[in-house]
Amino acid sequence: MSDDFPTSTQPASPVGGAGSDQQQPGPFAGRRMTPWRSYGAAAPLRPPPPADVASLLGMPLGAIPTPIQDKVAALAGEIESLRAELDHARHHVHWLEERADHHPQLAVLGRPALLRALGHAMEQSARAGLPGVLILLHAGGLEAVRLEEGLDAQDAVLAELAARLTSGLRHSDYLGYFDNGDFALVLTLVDEAAAADKLRHLLADCRLPPPLWRERPVALAFWAGLAAFRPGETVDDLVRRADAARCQMSDQ
Repeated sequence: MSDDFPTSTQPASPVGGAGSDQQQPGPFAGRRMTPWRSYGAAAPLRPPPPADVASLLGMPLGAIPTPIQDKVAALAGEIESLRAELDHARHHVHWLEERADHHPQLAVLGRPALLRALGHAMEQSARAGLPGVLILLHAGGLEAVRLEEGLDAQDAVLAELAARLTSGLRHSDYLGYFDNGDFALVLTLVDEAAAADKLRHLLADCRLPPPLWRERPVALAFWAGLAAFRPGETVDDLVRRADAARCQMSDQ
């Protein structure tokens, strides 16, 4: 790879870029990648001690009748229990969002998350006047792999291609899978010429050596097209241009 296009094995992004299962600091760090049902609801909380109840009411200890003290303590305990349930619900929502963002089989973004990342990159590019490029890459021959060898073979080949593409990207780039053999790559801070050079390297990495299934090479063909960001253009417009360019480029 060229020195002016540094690469990394784990591109990162605001939506969790390709292969970014790394834990991030925050209130739920350490549990974010855990299925929400696996840790259960919080244990019942004990009522606060009488001194805390008196402090809460701004009165000296002993000046509060016992029935009132008990009711306030029960109410405070219920509030703490609701806070624990809210923490549980927030983690559940966050876990579902992360699962929705990532492709279920591959360590890359799914289509909705990739398109959101693309829109974010286009907005930043327009504000700062910086370049960016979308690449659509199609791997042909996967359907034959699935029909002849089965789903396990197709998934293994896709995982290998995703890993090769990921290894050639930077932390500022995004990689997603649209299904049906279509990968999408968002390259930030590069112009069309640099992106075309990068695409040649990525295609070479995908072709050779060919992916293996049960120690046998898998024959694939690749079509790719790229489109540079344009001010005022929508995400759909950019995807259409990249797709049209891909349709015009056949693997030789």
